[in-house]
Amino acid sequence: MKDQERIQEQLKAETARDAEATKAELPALLGRQLIANRDDARREEARMMSTPPSSRRREARDDELGEVDDINEEIRRLYTLREKRPRGKTSVADGAGFRQPTFDTDSSTVDDAHTRAECSRQAEDRRRKVSDGGGPDGILHYIIEQRRALEGLRHDQLKKICADERLHYCTTGPSIDQIIAARTRLAYEGFVLVPAQAATASPPHSPENAESNPA
Repeated sequence: MKDQERIQEQLKAETARDAEATKAELPALLGRQLIANRDDARREEARMMSTPPSSRRREARDDELGEVDDINEEIRRLYTLREKRPRGKTSVADGAGFRQPTFDTDSSTVDDAHTRAECSRQAEDRRRKVSDGGGPDGILHYIIEQRRALEGLRHDQLKKICADERLHYCTTGPSIDQIIAARTRLAYEGFVLVPAQAATASPPHSPENAESNPA
């Protein structure tokens, strides 16, 4: 029995260390993404003023595909981190309860009234702090659910959301990324540091965290 208890304690300690490492890494990721989105929006606005309409449409499609690939790569990386951690060794009672937001947006039936109601209702839910017990898995699930909900919306609905949440709308891909980043920061305000704090965070050295934090 003592050996089993010692093994369980070691597993708990390793899980806590992995969670701390991921917790320190996420703010830097969000900070880099926000800075990249802001720079992309400025470049896109300047390009819109000087590029012919046909070339503009072609470049917009290329930019959207590039942004989606970057986000998909980050999601795959977070999945890999989650798979490396021990599973089934700690009970749910060890952590605080996690209330996951729900999304029921149907892309084929969404209308403007539904979008307005969704924005108002979800904005209220996002202001309720999510407990630290959600961990990186909760953040990853939240990002995936947000992306599924937003990708089913039309351009005018995305513009409406950007206006309501005081974000700059450019093309579909970067706009969705901006909305997800802003909502994640708001929902996990007590868990994920804001970019200003991310610049001073010191994540532990690892092959996956070889990149330096943005200055």
